[in-house]
Amino acid sequence: MDTLNLRTENYFRDLLLIYFARQPLILGTTAAIFLAAVVIAFTSAEVFSAEASILLRSNEFQRSPDTVQETELRAFRVDEQDLRSEREILLSPRVLNGAIVKLSQAGFPYADALTVSNLLSSLTVTVIPDTKVLDLELRRPTPEQATEILDAVIEEYMIERTQILNPERTSDFFAIQAERFRSQLGSTKEQLVEMAAANKTADPRAEIQSNIAFKRILQERLNSLEIEAVQYREELRHLDEALGDDQIRLFSFIGRNDTVSSLVQRLVDLSIERGELARNYEDESRVVASVDKQLLETAAQVRREAIDYRDSLATKLETAEKQQELIREQIATVDSRNVDLQIHDIETDSLNRELELIGQSFSTFFRRNQESQIPNSVDGKVSLFYVSVLSPAHTSGKAVFPNRPLILGLGLFAGFLTGFTLGFIREFIDHTFKVPRDVEQYLGVPLLFSTPLLADSSACKADRNHSFTG
Repeated sequence: MDTLNLRTENYFRDLLLIYFARQPLILGTTAAIFLAAVVIAFTSAEVFSAEASILLRSNEFQRSPDTVQETELRAFRVDEQDLRSEREILLSPRVLNGAIVKLSQAGFPYADALTVSNLLSSLTVTVIPDTKVLDLELRRPTPEQATEILDAVIEEYMIERTQILNPERTSDFFAIQAERFRSQLGSTKEQLVEMAAANKTADPRAEIQSNIAFKRILQERLNSLEIEAVQYREELRHLDEALGDDQIRLFSFIGRNDTVSSLVQRLVDLSIERGELARNYEDESRVVASVDKQLLETAAQVRREAIDYRDSLATKLETAEKQQELIREQIATVDSRNVDLQIHDIETDSLNRELELIGQSFSTFFRRNQESQIPNSVDGKVSLFYVSVLSPAHTSGKAVFPNRPLILGLGLFAGFLTGFTLGFIREFIDHTFKVPRDVEQYLGVPLLFSTPLLADSSACKADRNHSFTG
């Protein structure tokens, strides 16, 4: 069995070899980083910390005004969400800005340089696990400044929290909202009354239906008048044609006039009599001439009656046309009125819906206002949670930064670790033979002897560089 395969690696020796081979690099890196740590530890500005703690206690039994008439007791307990909410109140810009204003009014010289973002970066609020305690820490250049600022923040937090959860403030809000909706109710009702008075109707929809029925009657009457007008025009046209003829016309188509009818009958009788006389007498005879004279007189009388009848028809046509115009105006008036009523109905519906919503809102805020006053009247001022300052702002007086022992220790450790890492990397990328056993390990041949390179006078290389013969 090959003895090379039985050999085990000595890693500790390899590490020592790396250390001694790269000792200048390792020690130089360690010294540089340690020196930087010394500079940081002894030249950095000191930072002091002030700490405080707040306890959040629940009001186990709180009257809940679910209705105005009845109140019931229910329990409130502090949970993690409540603690996080209190933390957000503490870190809110309003609280921090209020603390800055308070410090400025108190005349602290550093207050003018404070900003909300500056305080946010230096203030830490932590919820202690499995407790109802908030731990506050503020870091500032001096212990006095840290304590004063943290006290101001806690004081402003207590004030702001009281304002947020103050039942009287809530009651005032509900009262203001209820009064606003009461005013809107009155204004909307006045608008409805004014609209009803302007349109002179209490029920626009009923009037619209009535107007539609009336319009239907008017339309039927208009159609009838239009038919009559057409008949009158046709009869007038026929009469005008008959009256324009110089011959004797019977005007027998005028059947609705008794006078004309009797004259036409008389004219017919005379015509028959004239025909019978013409068979027995000459046209120049006195008997025939007398009948002819009667015929002419009767025909003239019929024509006069026809003219009178024609004038009466023209009058009727004119009257029918005027009635048509009047009815058309009435229909247009009805249509216009219906449009106005429809607009009024839409606006009324909109106002009624708005009135209903405003009424509901008024009832809600009025009831909430009464409910919000119940805790004050029954139990006095009540809060769901009580906040107590468990530990006021205090400081140990020792700087939390720089921590010289810690920084120096970390600097020394980091320097040595960094230096050794750099040395290991240098050795890892250097593929030359460094010790005699590298020949056997990498070439797989036995080593007979090794001689140092005496030509190199460097002490370091004299220990490491050899001439190997295998």
